[in-house]
Amino acid sequence: MTAVLCAVAGAGLAGAGPADAGWLADRWWGPVVGAAAGLLAYAAAAGFGRHVVRRFGGVNGDVLGAVIEAGTAAALVAAVLLA
Repeated sequence: MTAVLCAVAGAGLAGAGPADAGWLADRWWGPVVGAAAGLLAYAAAAGFGRHVVRRFGGVNGDVLGAVIEAGTAAALVAAVLLA
């Protein structure tokens, strides 16, 4: 469910704004690229989360905080690449 939400958010945000705002603004494939970027950000955060849980031996507050920060960083990188 989270992967679908990330894909929909990426597709909706790709090319949003004025027509001359970015390289995705006037392209029909902009939402596809946005959905792919959203899925990649989700995959990066999920993969990092699995690694940290395995490394620390379970879920604790440090793991949750690290996964949140990694997901935020991955989403911001995807947003910068789409702009």
